[in-house]
Amino acid sequence: MQLFVRSDTGRTLVLSVDQHATIQDLLATCSDKEQQASNADRCLWYGGVPLRSARTLADYGIQNHATLECSVRLRGGCFAFSVMLWIIIFVLCLLGVCTCGLSLPIALCLVPIALLLPLCCL
Repeated sequence: MQLFVRSDTGRTLVLSVDQHATIQDLLATCSDKEQQASNADRCLWYGGVPLRSARTLADYGIQNHATLECSVRLRGGCFAFSVMLWIIIFVLCLLGVCTCGLSLPIALCLVPIALLLPLCCL
């Protein structure tokens, strides 16, 4: 089947692939056609849905002459929020002296969020 892949550079690639090819195979074919070294940080989208690399085109119901979007996966972005959260926890611990410990339960509730937030932004 024939697919159109619109890359983030604005080029539209025409690919002939099998319907049971995986998304990873399609990404490798796109990288070969665009002469890019790695497809580790690239992802394909179909109808606004990100496509997982282990699944096949048939799993998503992608038909002949469909148009897919290829873009670079952006990671991170929560560093400033994570630092701000740790500063709030520190200030709440310092205020614990002035508030007879009433601000410490709030700081305790923020610690799990501060520890898990960087894991969600990877």
